[in-house]
Amino acid sequence: MLVTGDDWLAQSELVEVMINGTKLFPATMDATIEPGTGYYKVNWKADEIKPEMAKIKVSKKTKDQLGALCIGNILEDLDKITPHETPLNWLKTI
Repeated sequence: MLVTGDDWLAQSELVEVMINGTKLFPATMDATIEPGTGYYKVNWKADEIKPEMAKIKVSKKTKDQLGALCIGNILEDLDKITPHETPLNWLKTI
C-alpha cells in the first residue's frame, strides 16, 4: 500500500460515520484521533446505546483506501448472557 507512489499517511480527512442518520463528530466527542491514519475510537455508556444505533454508514470523499471497523464490547456477568438474534447487518454499496 505504501509503495504505490501516493502519500497515504498525508491524508487528513476523516471518514464520515453516520449512526442512524446522525453524523459523528469525533473531535467534539472526546475521541483521540490518530494523526496520519485517521483512526479514532468513540465510547458510549450502556444507557446511551439504543437499538437504532445499529444502522451505521461509513463513507469517504477522497479516492484513497478506506478501512472501517465497528466493535461492540458489552460487559456482563456470564450467568446473565443468553443466545439471541441481532439486528446488525452489513450492506456494501459501491
